[in-house]
Amino acid sequence: MENIPVIIGIGLVLAFIASKVFKKFGIPQVVGFMAVGILLRILGVITLEYIETLGVIFSLALGLIGYNIGLELKTRILRGRIRKILLIVILEATSAFWIVAILVYVATQQLYVALILGSIASATAPAATADVIWDHECKGPVTESLMFVLAMDDIIAVVLTNAAIAYAIFILTSTTGGILLVLASPLLMTTGSIIVGSIFGVVFTQFVKIEEKKAVIVELELALVILLVGVIDYLGFNDILAAIVFGVIVGNGVPEEKQQGPHLLEVIMAPIVMLFFVLAGAKTNFSVFVGGLGGIVILLTLLYIGGRTFGKVVGARIGGILTSSEPVVRKYLGICLLSQAGVALGLSVIIETEFTALGGEAALFGTIILSVVTISTMFLEVVGPIAAKWGLARAGEVGNGRGNCYESLPVAPPKIFEASKELDS
Repeated sequence: MENIPVIIGIGLVLAFIASKVFKKFGIPQVVGFMAVGILLRILGVITLEYIETLGVIFSLALGLIGYNIGLELKTRILRGRIRKILLIVILEATSAFWIVAILVYVATQQLYVALILGSIASATAPAATADVIWDHECKGPVTESLMFVLAMDDIIAVVLTNAAIAYAIFILTSTTGGILLVLASPLLMTTGSIIVGSIFGVVFTQFVKIEEKKAVIVELELALVILLVGVIDYLGFNDILAAIVFGVIVGNGVPEEKQQGPHLLEVIMAPIVMLFFVLAGAKTNFSVFVGGLGGIVILLTLLYIGGRTFGKVVGARIGGILTSSEPVVRKYLGICLLSQAGVALGLSVIIETEFTALGGEAALFGTIILSVVTISTMFLEVVGPIAAKWGLARAGEVGNGRGNCYESLPVAPPKIFEASKELDS
């Protein structure tokens, strides 16, 4: 089959059907998206050549995911609590990073692989966890702390992964320049991404001040997201981080009465994100799970899931103790942070693409990393919401919400992953 529009259509239709079926059994729809991709790859409908042809989808989706995260981060709500929350975020994210990195290094003796998997492990998916909160009308100290952590967690993961990728390329290509180059590269990438994202955010917010038509606002917003992704790719910076910064400025700079535009954009671009997960699933190479590499891949997957879970739980508990948070926050916040999806999978796709271009050992480990993260993501997207519901129930916060009790929280419902609810209504 060589008709790309037909392949895209098949992927989207099957993904839509799978999402409905999976959600009937309480399984997040993102798992259904990836499962469709895996099935289409096995059947030969989607090949690596088609995935390469559709590579622009990855960049657009990563930009959109980052933009959505930033868009819902309301800084006005963080005033007075940012230090406490930042300490918890840093401790739970870095704990997952170091524990996974150490375990992977012991298993592989490859420091760059260990650092990369550790950095990806620090990310937490906001969509599935937040969905549990809204579905069960949760309210209380654990819920509030959880929402703040979800809003900020992925930024740390992006920065850590940038540094890990820079180190890996330094090691694999024998680049001259020493440790200063290794440190300068992620710093330049991070700074450049923030600057470019800020410029786009300022331009858009200034335009919104003089434009009243929401349809026109959405048109420019869509155009700027796409242009931002193109500029960032050309400059070699980070799509997700630049889009997060863009989203933060828009989310806090656009008046509430004009905020309908962003939500419409999420619905319009939802199929791109859906197709991203389908293609990410199709990228998974299950041949690495058999033969000589099968044992190490399975081991890395187990170490990744186990180490990340332990790091999140222990790190959040230590953070809660050091910040004198409520006892329920110390006990149950960590168990609510297990879900992992868009950002982690997006980062692993970036890594696989970079390593494939290098060839040799790097290409092999790029495939292994993507496979480990994909399988782990599918598992954690099933277990994570269940664990979050259990933690919130044990904290006594299920059913405490009344009316629109989330107006005081920094993260609104992630419509980008639940656009079908908008369409159903």
